[in-house]
Amino acid sequence: MITTAPPGRSAQSPNLNRGIVTSRRQSRERRRRASLAGLVATAGVVAALVAQGTTAGFTSGMTGKGTFSSGTAILADTVGATTCTSSSATVSAGNSTNCTTNPLPSGTLPAGTTSLTSTLSAPGTLMSSVKANGLTCGVQQVRDASSSGTDIGIVRNTVTNASAGPLGGTALAFTQSTSAYVSTVKSYANPQTFSIAAWFKYAAGGSGTIIGFTDNSISSGQSISDRMLWVSGGKLYWGVKPAGAMDEVSATVSAGAWHLAVAEIGSSGQRLYIDGALAASTAGVTAAGAYTGYWHLGWGSETGWTNAPANAFWPGSLADVAVIPSQLSAAQITTLWGLATNSAEQTQINSLAPTAFWPLDDPSTSLYSGSVPGTGLPPFADASGNGNTGQGNGTITTGVTGPLGGTAASFDGSTAWMSTTNQYNYPHPLTITAWFKTSIASGTIIEFADIQNGLSGFTTWDRHIWVDPAGHLVWGVWPGQEEQVTSPGSYADGNWHQVAASVGPAGLLLYVDGSLVASNAAVTLPQNFIGYWRLGDGNENNVWTDAPPNVLWQGSLAQVAVYPAQLTAAQISALTTPSTATAYETAVLALNPTSFWELSDTTPSVSPCGQVDLTIQTTTGATVACALPAGAGACPTPSSAATLASWGAAPLTGLTAGGSQTLKMTLAPGASAVALSGVHISGTMSFSATGAGFTAVLNHDYGPVTL
Repeated sequence: MITTAPPGRSAQSPNLNRGIVTSRRQSRERRRRASLAGLVATAGVVAALVAQGTTAGFTSGMTGKGTFSSGTAILADTVGATTCTSSSATVSAGNSTNCTTNPLPSGTLPAGTTSLTSTLSAPGTLMSSVKANGLTCGVQQVRDASSSGTDIGIVRNTVTNASAGPLGGTALAFTQSTSAYVSTVKSYANPQTFSIAAWFKYAAGGSGTIIGFTDNSISSGQSISDRMLWVSGGKLYWGVKPAGAMDEVSATVSAGAWHLAVAEIGSSGQRLYIDGALAASTAGVTAAGAYTGYWHLGWGSETGWTNAPANAFWPGSLADVAVIPSQLSAAQITTLWGLATNSAEQTQINSLAPTAFWPLDDPSTSLYSGSVPGTGLPPFADASGNGNTGQGNGTITTGVTGPLGGTAASFDGSTAWMSTTNQYNYPHPLTITAWFKTSIASGTIIEFADIQNGLSGFTTWDRHIWVDPAGHLVWGVWPGQEEQVTSPGSYADGNWHQVAASVGPAGLLLYVDGSLVASNAAVTLPQNFIGYWRLGDGNENNVWTDAPPNVLWQGSLAQVAVYPAQLTAAQISALTTPSTATAYETAVLALNPTSFWELSDTTPSVSPCGQVDLTIQTTTGATVACALPAGAGACPTPSSAATLASWGAAPLTGLTAGGSQTLKMTLAPGASAVALSGVHISGTMSFSATGAGFTAVLNHDYGPVTL
């Protein structure tokens, strides 16, 4: 084959021509790579030819034939005098920074709002969108190291973590000895036959509670308490309260040193060991009080006990507190006392299968993200079907142990009472039945008054049942003058009783536990007015004889009903025969009440992080906007629309490359925050920015906020 070359060119073989073309292409490629390498070195970035490349806040790429572009995108915030930046001016391994600053307010959250202002800026040249992100949130906890691990302790008020403990371990020091304690999240139904093991140390002259058990999850609103271990006057006391009797045993214990206490109750009696030796016991006391409750560390409710401490809060340190569902033998306690290391002791305690075990060696950064028992009040349903729903006010604790195996509501005697929905015109004849329990010779069970809400402004009231200063029950009406009947016996004994009070053709009648105890046949009518039923509050201290010292009820109520007839003695007696709460409710409903508040309504658990409301406001130049919740203009007052538990991601508009904006973050306590007094809330949040395919992040630990 002969090849003819075009004019001006020599003829070559096809293979040789392809080799020359290939050589030229390779040469051009080498020159282009060398040129690009110089550009990249100048920009301080690594670029790819066919795809965009990123590193540490810088981006680069080919954007067209022979065109190369690059830029930087850096996010920074300034809180006070401290600035945190997502990337430095030199290339680094990443573009995410953990900041020591905190743009959210910290410290104690007041009843109103608290705000913190900071500056967010974008010093780089690339920026497309910015967000504030809510990440994890929790409350400071002490873990339950038992096999179940479910009874988490919630730290309230000021404590010191990881202080020096026994056996070379660490402990929890209750620094704020007038308010600091640990509440727990799990309730226990009538724990009997158990041992408490606890290491403790206190300063000379101190008094307070190591551990206690009450029917409320927080340090107020209790109607009953026992299973308490406390120090007072240089002695260690162990107290239980079966059937209302306060049984204490005690022994001398020195201050300033670590001691191991083991307190027991069961068939072998009430026993107290100190440092491995039996120090005190009562063989005849084999049970504690029968109720459902919660354990508390560093606090108890010994009010009314013979040797109550001057201060209920613990004035020292605690470690390795466990509740074991058996009475330990002397040999087991000797073994526990003889261990030389903290790890060996914790292993030994867990071998005893505790129902709860709090080592109290947690760091302050150990967080619990679940819910805690709340004291927010649910609507109290009217089981009669007539819609006379009750609304609780103040501190009412729901779900406490009630009569007949049911549950009840506990009123604190200082803030608690219940209003109702429906208005009634001159209800008569009528009967009221109610279960009640109190240890206080004072307080109102129920009243009919012309005011629905509030504790003042009344003009008329009667049809009320109260406990007088001697513990007697009083039933009073006002048909133009004061009329009342009084029980001869006292019922302020800490036990459940049923009262039935009626007025009608048979007279003014008062029954207790099914028996008629007082009557006046001449009084057949109450006062004629329109009003509302109110539980736990009355006006007997205004005009009435034998009024209670405090009209607010301190104790528990359950199964309160109002009937539009005067029940017979046989009907009232029949109400004492049911053996279960369900059977009792059936018997009440068969009598067609106009209102029936079982007071068995349960209070929902509370998410602590959900009880801190949040807004985020931005100011960019002269433009003010609300990023959370999103809206034009200044942010509204914080509400449940956004909380530390739920806010997720909030776009921050207006921030551009090279610019800055002011952030104002505002916190406020939620509606049920009162149930979380002293709780420490912490967590993480971040600011993130995207631009040209990369992300810059500023990570922050926030808090703690103390409610």
